[in-house]
Amino acid sequence: MLEVELIIPEIFACDDVKGLQPGDAIYTGGQEVPIQTITEEYGYIILNKGDYEFSEGSVWLMEDPDGNYRPVAYEDYIWLEMARIEVPVTERLLFLDRIDPSSGEILSVPTVHDADEFLGMQKDADDPGFKANNVYVVFDENGNLAVIERFYVPWQ
Repeated sequence: MLEVELIIPEIFACDDVKGLQPGDAIYTGGQEVPIQTITEEYGYIILNKGDYEFSEGSVWLMEDPDGNYRPVAYEDYIWLEMARIEVPVTERLLFLDRIDPSSGEILSVPTVHDADEFLGMQKDADDPGFKANNVYVVFDENGNLAVIERFYVPWQ
């Protein structure tokens, strides 16, 4: 069995963000943040800019390719957990690895592994890991785990 946490990034519509004013509040990262100031710098809309990047009470919003805004912290999106599920790993599972496990370097073409190889990588303490919002999962038409793809490691 494999525990999978299904997550999505927080996303705010462009018009909603552009309409914010001091005195409003935004709900992000599981808490309501009253807005005192709004600043635009470095390609971000910064709510409550502090003394340093991502200081307590600050919200940094980055425009995504679709024109919406996503809050970021420490160069990653803020993610929302949709569900945590346990799924069986069957012999039909394919693992596509777009990183070199020894270096974390991105590969232009993924290596392909079967279920046993994937489970071995999960147990290997020297492997760069699978717990950094760095995999996609695909389920087949019956809801079975069919493909896992690791696309980056955070220390590249």
